[in-house]
Amino acid sequence: MLAGSVILIVAALAHSCASTQQQPNVVLVVIDTLRADHLSVYGYERRTSPNLDHFARSAMRYTRVFSTAPWTLPAHASLFTGKFPFEHGAHEVPSPPDAPDNAAPLDRSEWTLAEELRERGYSTADISANAGYLDRHYGLDQGFATYDVEHLPGEQINRRVNDWLAKTPARPVFLYVNFMETHRPYDTKVRSPQSWPNHAEADPHELLDRLYRDVMGGSGPANPHLRQKVVDQYDTGVRNADLAFGELLKVLRSHGLEEDTIIVVTSDHGEYFGEHRLVEHSKDVYQSALHVPLIMRTPNQTREGVSDSTLSSVNVPGLILAAIGGAQVGDTTYLSRQPGRHPIISENYLSRVKDLRHPIWGDRFQRIRTAIFDENYKLILSSDGQHELFRLPDDPDETKNLFRSHERAAERLTRELHAFMGATRRQVADPYGDARRGMGAPR
Repeated sequence: MLAGSVILIVAALAHSCASTQQQPNVVLVVIDTLRADHLSVYGYERRTSPNLDHFARSAMRYTRVFSTAPWTLPAHASLFTGKFPFEHGAHEVPSPPDAPDNAAPLDRSEWTLAEELRERGYSTADISANAGYLDRHYGLDQGFATYDVEHLPGEQINRRVNDWLAKTPARPVFLYVNFMETHRPYDTKVRSPQSWPNHAEADPHELLDRLYRDVMGGSGPANPHLRQKVVDQYDTGVRNADLAFGELLKVLRSHGLEEDTIIVVTSDHGEYFGEHRLVEHSKDVYQSALHVPLIMRTPNQTREGVSDSTLSSVNVPGLILAAIGGAQVGDTTYLSRQPGRHPIISENYLSRVKDLRHPIWGDRFQRIRTAIFDENYKLILSSDGQHELFRLPDDPDETKNLFRSHERAAERLTRELHAFMGATRRQVADPYGDARRGMGAPR
């Protein structure tokens, strides 16, 4: 990893805040289920993100950022704690056949970014459209004095942000905002001009369900016409999420939060549209569900920056705290994690119950999948022995499994993964002890 270059980036972030107030405001925006490769700011051929395009011209854009997990709960827990799923434990766990859910909440003993900033004197609020796994039951509310979660369109989320800021004059603030326009059901209402069809006449639930059955229940590639309709709807959702982000910036500006605020935009995970015979997310650790955007602007930043260093969701709290500066308050061993100083890994434990218990394809997900990245290779170790190795610069779609032909790379990454997970494993009973034995060193 390019440790030197990312350390310089962190130093520059800290310096950029030095001339502003001691503690700048922090706004963390998560556009739920947003693939980086469907944003025009990341090179997508459709102009889906004009507001993010403009925002990035005075911000740092990271091009190789991988989520720690392909679904909401573990990915958000990593964003909030700086820990990987195997460390924070908020992921799928074995559950009785009749249990409605198999997700373990974030333990109340964990120290979160919101708790750290609250102890530093920040007013804290979470205003989120994800009413599923951001429900208080899952423990992600820790440290937020205001926790407002309801499945609403972006304009209503922004209205609630405006209302909260209006009644919260104390500064600094830490504000977390979540938009859901790119999560099922995709927001297909045309809210601003676009150059592609939105297929608004088709119910987005029904269209996605058809693709789901076509891909997950079949043995070949997705129907290309059906897939394109779903992608068109998703891209309309991306455009609407970008519009909501643009409106959020106006709200921040109206409350004087433009000049002295750290603004971070990212996603928790991506989405499958038939790649690797998968649809939606929460099912596997391929790039479609892991490659997420990360754009960060610090106070007084006026120039665009681009970093190709490999980062993880766990690095977001550390980037924010480095930009703020100042003494640490709580246990920030993990919150302060900096890029280049640890392996980059992503994990998926079985799957969520709707797929895990499906009579046709449920058996496919009876496994643990863990990926580890370096600058060139991505290794996936699987508890069922179906290990995979890809050279991402040459094969971004992960179509050529090099696990047997590139044994040295596979062995090196396996050792690195086992050493890291063995040294930092969460000190609780591991419900997957037997399954992990299937993820041993390659032979």
